[in-house]
Amino acid sequence: MVRYFPPHKLKKLIPLSLQNALLQALDVPDLSVPLIVSILPALPAAWHSGSLKGARIRGGMSLSITWSESKPTKVVIDVASGFPPRDVEVVYEGKTIDSFAIMGSATTRTIVDF
Repeated sequence: MVRYFPPHKLKKLIPLSLQNALLQALDVPDLSVPLIVSILPALPAAWHSGSLKGARIRGGMSLSITWSESKPTKVVIDVASGFPPRDVEVVYEGKTIDSFAIMGSATTRTIVDF
């Protein structure tokens, strides 16, 4: 089945699809379940190095990531103030590389060990 997307919708779908290749933060049923943020889950093989800056994710967060040789080198997560408390896990290649709790205040989390 072939679907037709009007040009104004296609402009939004392509960037979102590319962002999903670089990070995913799937919705969870409630705030008691940790938010899992997966980085570089489907990095295209041709993109050996690059970066994504300021991608918005659930819970009032934005994420910037830099990678080289198809591996992350730095992840920065900015958390805005005023969002409900919740636990967050950052996952790369199926392993939790960092976890933290959002406590309602603005904070920045930087990850460089992978």
